[in-house]
Amino acid sequence: MPEQMTAPINPVEETLARLAEHGHGEVDPAFIAAGWRDLLYPLLEENVGERLSSRLSPAELDEFESLVDADDEDGASAWLAEHVPDYHEVVRDEFLTLVDAAVTRLLRAFADQSEGELR
Repeated sequence: MPEQMTAPINPVEETLARLAEHGHGEVDPAFIAAGWRDLLYPLLEENVGERLSSRLSPAELDEFESLVDADDEDGASAWLAEHVPDYHEVVRDEFLTLVDAAVTRLLRAFADQSEGELR
């Protein structure tokens, strides 16, 4: 069965689009990009790593880590494609989970800010 690819997600655009759906289309894209760069991408890497490593044997994990440690991105990608063929879906799921969390927190912050202005 051929590998089913899904369109890549741009997390900044996705976050902005979801905020706009809730009436907050004025949010500065640079603010969202900084949040992803500084906070959410590291969390994404951690979450994806935990999910993938839980599915690997210790020997497989060592093999994969040796490719990562050697900065062999092509080798690591090929290894993942062979050993964890749905890893793109894992990454996509984690991206969407983090987009949801970011939007929820931002909407809550906007609501708190609005309440403070009404007092």
